[in-house]
Amino acid sequence: FPSHDRQGKNGALVAMTETEVIEVLDVPHHLPFGTKPIVDVCMVRSFLIRHDPDFVVIESVWTMPSDGKASGASLVRSWGCLYGATAGCDVRFVYPSKWKAYAGLIRMAKAASVPRALRFYPSAGPLIEGFKNEIDRADAVLIGHFGLFEDRVKRGKR
Repeated sequence: FPSHDRQGKNGALVAMTETEVIEVLDVPHHLPFGTKPIVDVCMVRSFLIRHDPDFVVIESVWTMPSDGKASGASLVRSWGCLYGATAGCDVRFVYPSKWKAYAGLIRMAKAASVPRALRFYPSAGPLIEGFKNEIDRADAVLIGHFGLFEDRVKRGKR
């Protein structure tokens, strides 16, 4: 379940079940053109192959009028790399407002996602806490948590 920030520079991938977080990985990047990092599609694909998910959830993000051209281009490029890496997977998109509402994070500080993710998955602490991108990691867990909820609803198993 990939999660990515607005500028496309951070984010996390998570492999999980309804009861456990198996692995959390900061979105891998490389520098093919010098100083501008781009998502390493091969590493993301390797993560997906290793975990063989039933489905993948990607946060549906868009540029904002306040974003500069370079920032918007970086976001779109990163999102496209993540989406491209999911070729052959059942991909589902979720708006930030949907998963944040489900997690109870509307109008909350961004850092509130860490304790909320740990409330749902207490054993995930070592995979989230203490990392530079712990908020991105927690967001990825919460996006996955919402994706699993929607899948249960889709299958008629609330």
